[in-house]
Amino acid sequence: MTHLQKLNLSGTKIKNLNSLTNLSELQELNLEHTKINGLLPLINLKKLTKLNLKRSVIAEVNTLSKLSPLKILNLSFTLVSNISALKNLTHLQELSLEGTQIEEVEALKNLTHLNLLNLQKTLIFDVRPLKNLQSLTFLNLAEVPASSLDGLEELPQLKLLFCEGSTPKKEELRQLMINKPNLEIITDPREIPKDINPLLYDAKNYFVRFPQ
Repeated sequence: MTHLQKLNLSGTKIKNLNSLTNLSELQELNLEHTKINGLLPLINLKKLTKLNLKRSVIAEVNTLSKLSPLKILNLSFTLVSNISALKNLTHLQELSLEGTQIEEVEALKNLTHLNLLNLQKTLIFDVRPLKNLQSLTFLNLAEVPASSLDGLEELPQLKLLFCEGSTPKKEELRQLMINKPNLEIITDPREIPKDINPLLYDAKNYFVRFPQ
């Protein structure tokens, strides 16, 4: 067991993670739909690169600051409201915070390897810190209260953007399309790529309209 590299505990009744402490070779861990009471036992998993906590009851993620090798992290629909601990995860490439109660993304500004970011249904008002994410390619801002897309025009790699149900002015959206002609803004469900990464887009929670 100590040489285990992948472990799927999704939907199980596990609450305490102490039994995972010695899994020093573990690289991928799925704790989706669990009622775990803390992440501290994961602090010894120095090779962990993929962690799924979607729809778990976790609310505090300070332990994650010690898991610097993490590349893929799913915190969707958790009770998380403070993501300051994520600022140390500089190897992170894919991150979903969908459905969380976060209100700002300042902690993400130095995650320069971030390629995919899902902020759907969060409470984000200011997306300007995202302008530093020079590797960001896929971004979901659907149903966020941000009133402006200011800063997104500075993302050289941005190719795909979801922003249905958010509040930027239609003129600003059109200007972004002009400034970034290679950017695809999804406004029609029929245009959604069939092979889209589920970490970026959850079809069950999404409805899009074309801006008039």
